Amino acid sequence: MSDSSDPEQLEPAVTDWYRRTLRSRLRQRGESHSEPELESELEASIGAGDRPSESTRLRLEDLGRRAAETWTEGRRVGRSRAAMLGRRFARRLCGRSPHQCAPLTDARGTRVLHAIGDLQIGGAQQLVIDLACSAPVESPHRIVARSIALRYRPPVEHAEVPMSRTAMHLEFERFQPEVVHVCHYHASVLTRAWYRLLCDVAAERAIPLVQSHCVIGDPLIRGDFQKLVFCSEWSRSRSFVSGVPDCVISPGSPLDIFRAPRRDPSETPVIGLVYRLDGDKIDSNASDVLRAILERLPRSRIVVVGDGPIRAAIEARVQGSGLGERVRWLGNVPFARLPELHRSFDVEIAPVRADTFGSGSIHAISSGTPVVGYGVGALPSILRHPAAIAIPGSPDDLAARVSGLLENDGLHAEVHAAQLAHTEANFDSNTMNRRYHELFSRILDPGEGRHSA
Repeated sequence: MSDSSDPEQLEPAVTDWYRRTLRSRLRQRGESHSEPELESELEASIGAGDRPSESTRLRLEDLGRRAAETWTEGRRVGRSRAAMLGRRFARRLCGRSPHQCAPLTDARGTRVLHAIGDLQIGGAQQLVIDLACSAPVESPHRIVARSIALRYRPPVEHAEVPMSRTAMHLEFERFQPEVVHVCHYHASVLTRAWYRLLCDVAAERAIPLVQSHCVIGDPLIRGDFQKLVFCSEWSRSRSFVSGVPDCVISPGSPLDIFRAPRRDPSETPVIGLVYRLDGDKIDSNASDVLRAILERLPRSRIVVVGDGPIRAAIEARVQGSGLGERVRWLGNVPFARLPELHRSFDVEIAPVRADTFGSGSIHAISSGTPVVGYGVGALPSILRHPAAIAIPGSPDDLAARVSGLLENDGLHAEVHAAQLAHTEANFDSNTMNRRYHELFSRILDPGEGRHSA
């Protein structure tokens, strides 16, 4: 069980999540709906940088439940059978399969049903793919989702399950899972309602529930989860739920795909930024970091990999500084191209507001490229070396640390060695898969108490 003490001070990204969530759920309840007492309690806590009380978080969760009920009442929220069959055919015809790992020969077999709201390309989605692919052949896993992207072809047994209690029970009846693993991330009101329905059906059938929580903000707060799995100690300290056993299992990456030796920095260095540009982890202030680096290192260039709604704002601000010709924007790229890109950079940067982990940094480090980032969220546990950890929110300090590595081959090698040793020891996909399979087996063990750590 995690320490019940609150973190010293909540980061702005976390307090912003609480404010956005309250506003969103009030809107979903109806224009005339208000919760002045809840709003006052929440603001009193997060306004002081403190974690909200358990009772306040439970009331916010209940507001989300009622908002979902209001939103779904009287609406048709599932696709027709014909539409779902058509989507399945389209995925088989034009969908692309993600990377898949091999089954673990030494894993204990447990029939696990993985549930995720939206199955497409992404870190949370890759987690359930990895776990299902690594399951022993004699104890297969299955994935259910409310929606599966048309261009995504999962390489394991899977199904789109609509927002229907009958359809959900039928899926459970067909597969007969021993454990249900809910991979939770914040999504639409309909997806939240779908998660709740799935958990209700699992509880009705007395099937143990495990929840993975890998995003900023609260997990699904229910009393019937037997385990909460966080992706970092930082995430655990911000989002643990009193009375629910929890643990940390770090996300794993297929390091063998990325592995490459470190290279000394070139005289015309290329700095990489590989992140989703959605505004949650990286915001438009990242443009100040790009500008600071380009001004400090006049012979450098920057390559940005990733896309999202804030890309246009970042790009416009860089262009406005007169440095735009030294920045290349690649947008989203296929996973298979990432190793080549990571190896082409002399240093990578992670100028994030907060992050519960940082798989992109793991890929870079394994590819032979050290990473410099802000000392926020879980990043310090990946960056390791003081020379790679910048003052949060200071573009000039981050640029100075990038410059320090590029101008000192010895420091560049020292930082990368520290980061690589920790990455190899902790963040391989086989390590993650094995820990999850062990957890699923322990959940079924009568000796695994309801409130054990």
